[in-house]
Amino acid sequence: MDARIFEGFEDELKEILNAMPLERRFLGVPPEQRLVGLDRDHQALALPLEVLRALSDDYLRSLSPEIQAELRRRLAGGNA
Repeated sequence: MDARIFEGFEDELKEILNAMPLERRFLGVPPEQRLVGLDRDHQALALPLEVLRALSDDYLRSLSPEIQAELRRRLAGGNA
């Protein structure tokens, strides 16, 4: 198959995905696969507020300073 047929296809696919609402992109993707590829710090950002409240201070301190700051902002009542 001629590879030239697919030139630009990736860019077009990215445009289509970017135009699609985020929640539609994940339809059919099992929850355990949605965070694949993220490090544990960024996985913590995906946790709901109720779960964040249950995390220990030791666990929060084990995260990067930037992630800690964002999670503490959320826990203090900022936008979740």
